Amino acid sequence: MAIRRACFLVALACAASGAFGRTFVPQDKARVAEIAAMLVDRYAGEEPPASDRAYWDAQADTPAGRKVLKKAEHRLASPSAETTDAL
Repeated sequence: MAIRRACFLVALACAASGAFGRTFVPQDKARVAEIAAMLVDRYAGEEPPASDRAYWDAQADTPAGRKVLKKAEHRLASPSAETTDAL
């Protein structure tokens, strides 16, 4: 199943279950099919997928890649802000 289509279906399921804290409003099946037809069946990003380790390992070995990894490691080590229901 395509990534975008899967994301769309998960979001639709969450909306249906009330996971977003809102009441589900039934959607027109024809409109849902119309939107689904617009979604691509494969990854459409500019970069290769994460499974292409040769590409990403080469990117990590550049000055820019090392900078990004250092920043990511710093963020992972930092405590995240506590979220509350007040948001």
